[in-house]
Amino acid sequence: MPGQKLPSKRSFAKNLGVSVITVEGALDQLIVEGYLFSKPRSGFFVAKNMRAPKKKLPVTKTKVMMEKENWRIDLAKGANRPDLFPFSRWAKTVREVVSHEPERILLGKLPPQGLPRLREAIADYLRGGRGMSVCGEQIIIGAGAQYLYTTLVQLLGRDLVYAIENPGYPRLNKIYRADGVIPKFLELDAAGAAVPSADVDVIHVSPSHQFPTGVVMPIGRRQQLLNWAGTDKYIIEDDYDWEFRFSGMPIPSLQSIDAFDRVIYLNTFTQSLGSAVRIAYAVLPESLSIRFAEKLSFFSNSVSALDQLVLAKFLEDGNFERHVSRLRVAYRSVRDLLIDQLEELGIPVLNTNSGLSFLAKFENPKIAKILAKQGIRLPSLASYSLSDAWGRGKHWYYLSFASLTNQLAQEVLDAIKAAIKS
Repeated sequence: MPGQKLPSKRSFAKNLGVSVITVEGALDQLIVEGYLFSKPRSGFFVAKNMRAPKKKLPVTKTKVMMEKENWRIDLAKGANRPDLFPFSRWAKTVREVVSHEPERILLGKLPPQGLPRLREAIADYLRGGRGMSVCGEQIIIGAGAQYLYTTLVQLLGRDLVYAIENPGYPRLNKIYRADGVIPKFLELDAAGAAVPSADVDVIHVSPSHQFPTGVVMPIGRRQQLLNWAGTDKYIIEDDYDWEFRFSGMPIPSLQSIDAFDRVIYLNTFTQSLGSAVRIAYAVLPESLSIRFAEKLSFFSNSVSALDQLVLAKFLEDGNFERHVSRLRVAYRSVRDLLIDQLEELGIPVLNTNSGLSFLAKFENPKIAKILAKQGIRLPSLASYSLSDAWGRGKHWYYLSFASLTNQLAQEVLDAIKAAIKS
């Protein structure tokens, strides 16, 4: 009861079989938490504002709806093969960074844009591999592309009108909406995303390899989009897998031919190094770099100094380019296996020269259902539609081979052959 006196410390110690010091510690803690109070030479008392604890209500378990990930082989996934990750070279780089980098850099405060060393290493990589004239000061680092999508909305403003490709990346649509932006949709034709209407302020496109169609935007449409942007609109160029081109030279980026500095270039290392290295970057126009420093520099950078330094050294030493070259060899083998046997079966394939996916046409919709029963997910192109109005792409299916070995690819092909015969 409130105000009730407690037994003495010695009585507690004797009855509980513990030392007086232990009892003193427990009583002092109860005083700190407000359950007891003490009076000099009088003892310890129950606090007067104590109330009997209410009966705890049973906890209701809330079911969280999650997307099922129980596919044996998922041809919708763009995740890299774990066996292709350069474990030994990455581990060696980690050891070198930890051994040689100053503690003040490893444990110190990070610039909001990211460490200058990584930003310069990325700039060098883009200059050499992408032909882009950029400097490290234009680059911001973030923990994955999805993090940077949100950052760009904060930077540009929620009051602008945004537009994204349709069909497109469903998660991108959800992220924009979660950030308070209801995007319009850019319909696709043979040249990629259509030129937006005048009321749109920002477009988010992937001209080098549109997801999920795989369309490579020709120079004519690229120039049309740049002319649309002019000097008062922005283009977010999502260049998520430009390294994986299997025929000819990489297509020049929009950013590299932008005369008015209106393109925000976005890319990630997740496609090439896997989800364990969740580091993405954006190359901002000079005016937006200044705005970022003025408006968003209070944010802490979301990637640890260790991860940034390891990736910087991995780039500087040429390990990343050698790794990507090995990836291209491995994925070309899988791609050729799939395409050769699908064409032998008379199945049309489309947009096969860029990226780690392509489209295949199955006239019989039951093929995908038969594969699903065997644990193989073959998503339709229509499943990537962001609006009910989009009804094209009938019989076309999206096939990503990013997670496939030659053995798994052959399993998929054998399942398709069996499904066709059934």
